[in-house]
Amino acid sequence: MQPQDFRIPKNLQQPQNSHDPSNYDMQLLREFPKQIPTLKTLVWAFSKSPFYRPVAPPLVARGDGFVWFLDQMHEKGRAMLRLLLLRHAKSDWHDTSALDHDRTLNARGRSAAPAIGAHLARHGLVPDKVLCSTAQRARETLALVLPHLSGEIDIRIMRGIYEESEMDYVDLIRALGGGSRSLMLIGHNPAMRDTALELVGGGNPSLVEAIEGKYPTAALAVIDFAANRWSDVERASGRVLAYCLPRHLPAAMTSLSALPEAANDGGDTPPDTNNGT
Repeated sequence: MQPQDFRIPKNLQQPQNSHDPSNYDMQLLREFPKQIPTLKTLVWAFSKSPFYRPVAPPLVARGDGFVWFLDQMHEKGRAMLRLLLLRHAKSDWHDTSALDHDRTLNARGRSAAPAIGAHLARHGLVPDKVLCSTAQRARETLALVLPHLSGEIDIRIMRGIYEESEMDYVDLIRALGGGSRSLMLIGHNPAMRDTALELVGGGNPSLVEAIEGKYPTAALAVIDFAANRWSDVERASGRVLAYCLPRHLPAAMTSLSALPEAANDGGDTPPDTNNGT
């Protein structure tokens, strides 16, 4: 097939001493790429991808060549996944007869969970999918966070998150992240802390140090990945964006992170055990 012979119409050529897109005939600008089958195909494919956002790009034409700028294409088209790792809020240890799986939140936990929910909403950290442990304390945490979140959210309550709390959740995230762009996982220690440390490979070193030191109840880590699919996420490939503890949120209303110099809120362990789940 012979290459098409085409010329840039005069009304598409760049006005002298002006780069203002409003000086161009925008209808012709939209139609012009259709003269080039290869470019048209690429643009069509991009428009069907999950990363496409409608833009109105200017076309700058010079002589017998052209440069087509898609405004903010790099930023809006770049693949990015966000992981929100939320440990369940503080649970009640007073009923010694209750099974671990059935423990409910105590008063402090019932206060911390909605505070985290409000923080998520305030900073636009709204997941489109949630994976939550079947443990009662995790379910209650989710129930108190949800009223602060808007939009459609795919929620899965999973026994596996409870049962794998002694390991990390990396494989589970890879397998079940699906098509979500922002994924929240509500689970247990030590798996929450281990998962964060396994996945983080960059970001603010002080946030990483804080996660290494303690991952208390209702703690939230926000980690970004430059990946297309959750199955592509590698260990140490994430960038930690924030780490916050609910007790420090009042002093950090405008900050994404809420972290003191030394964070230790007592965790979720009873007085006589080292169980941190």
